[in-house]
Amino acid sequence: MFAGDGYAGTSLLTKREGVRLGVGAGLAATAGVAKEVYDRYSGGDASLRDLTWDVVGAMTGAMLSWLIDSYLLRKNPSRVLSNSRAECSRALPDCTHAILRKNPSRVLSNSF
Repeated sequence: MFAGDGYAGTSLLTKREGVRLGVGAGLAATAGVAKEVYDRYSGGDASLRDLTWDVVGAMTGAMLSWLIDSYLLRKNPSRVLSNSRAECSRALPDCTHAILRKNPSRVLSNSF
């Protein structure tokens, strides 16, 4: 939750994905560390194992936020390939396009 909130809040301030990821993961990891410190000094059960899972959760949350932002929320994502010919021509080498234009069945029959 904290990672997603941090990522989303930072997206209002900057377009740099690295900053968004850092703030989201940092906010979630800070909450996890604060909880472990609280447990340590209040008589709770502070553990390195729990702290490790807090960090894993922070990274997972930040990456999920990035994936949702990159592939679902952007109106014109440049990284997502569509079925348009222009997108395919950037994704495949020119020699593959030449082969596909001449005889598409040849490419499929010769694979594997």
